[in-house]
Amino acid sequence: IDYQEINTKGADRRGRNLAKRWEGLMVRAEERKDGKDPSNWKQRKKNAAICDTLTKDTGTAALLVNWTQFVESGSDCGLLVETHLGTGGDRFGIVGLHTCGDLAAASIRTFLSSPGATFLCNIGCCYRPLTEQFSSNEDDPTTPHHAGFPLSTFLQSRNYSLGRLARTLAAQPLSRLASTPRLPDRSLLWRAVLQVLAAKVAPDLSWQQMKVGNTAAKCDSFVEYAKKCFDKIGADVGRSDQELSELYQEQENKFGKKLNAFYQFRTLFAPLVESIILVDRLVFLEEESSVKDCYLVKMFDSTLSPRSYAVVATKLNE
Repeated sequence: IDYQEINTKGADRRGRNLAKRWEGLMVRAEERKDGKDPSNWKQRKKNAAICDTLTKDTGTAALLVNWTQFVESGSDCGLLVETHLGTGGDRFGIVGLHTCGDLAAASIRTFLSSPGATFLCNIGCCYRPLTEQFSSNEDDPTTPHHAGFPLSTFLQSRNYSLGRLARTLAAQPLSRLASTPRLPDRSLLWRAVLQVLAAKVAPDLSWQQMKVGNTAAKCDSFVEYAKKCFDKIGADVGRSDQELSELYQEQENKFGKKLNAFYQFRTLFAPLVESIILVDRLVFLEEESSVKDCYLVKMFDSTLSPRSYAVVATKLNE
């Protein structure tokens, strides 16, 4: 289910491509089984058109159906299943892979509000855009209704909040960083020195005005980076190239190693923050009388997929 038609078309296109690749894998497996050398797609295309398993009329239901519709959080998805899949909406599962921000919470709420949904498997992603019901940060406005965090009454009763910086930290791939040890990207130091520069030449700039995005990816030096950032925010950099270079060298010598150490130390807390978010979702399900079992299940290798834990739940038979 996608909210916009362009996303639905993209899903259809990916589905067709995957179906063709899967068909090719099946053919090659049969050829190996028969002792033949596996053919390539050009050879198979000469003999017959590759079967499109999503659209071929075989008299059976399609394996995958994509459609465009806005689904309210807490609505009954059984009606959608019955309408678009041509089956009964009294027994189905809700599965979400890398559900960004509030989509994870919305999927869990929809699982509980859909009588026919008997199974849930949800893997979250991108905790930074997650909305919070209680936030003390003025730059991170609260969302009192249908917020993505916290879900459980246990944390709600404590007005618990994480804040934007903690949510951003929760997505740091600790296992991946540990498996391929390297120092943080130079852009981290560039951004820190840019803040020092701003405090010197434009102290009145607010935090919101200093949002410069991924400008570092387009630059080869700090001097170029500083100029582009100040052009972007509409302020005068107020320093020559030589002065900018000297400022950077001074800050790098003083704080470069310390910043790297801080970044690595800070990343150690990423699994802790992520655990708070995941356990809150688990406790929310535990609090519901209709839920039979719920678990946190590690599905993937964290070095390949940092968001590796799934919230899995089943309902009682009614």
